[in-house]
Amino acid sequence: MIVCVSSAGFLLLMAGCMGESDTVIRKKLEIIVEDDLASVINELPAASRSDSSYYNIVEFEKYKEGKYSRRAVVDFYFLKKVNVKMVRKYRYHSEYRKWERYYNQYEFLQKKK
Repeated sequence: MIVCVSSAGFLLLMAGCMGESDTVIRKKLEIIVEDDLASVINELPAASRSDSSYYNIVEFEKYKEGKYSRRAVVDFYFLKKVNVKMVRKYRYHSEYRKWERYYNQYEFLQKKK
């Protein structure tokens, strides 16, 4: 049996076999993190919400082995007059090509001296 594959088909086949780029994986993370922030904000009374809610990706690292290829730690800031941040950790499942949350905790912010 002879299989004929065009160069475009070969490129698509190779792209499916290769891993995703850091840029694509990070973009997927940003989509989830933005949605997480919006969900948290929408659940709060307006009086409790900060005027400038935001998140900060504080860690983004790559694993060489295992079923998870990336790990990220994200700090969320969204409360008004409360010296607290929410910390969420995410890991990227290589086989399913999606992020999953595995840690969620509030931490007090350090006071500046």
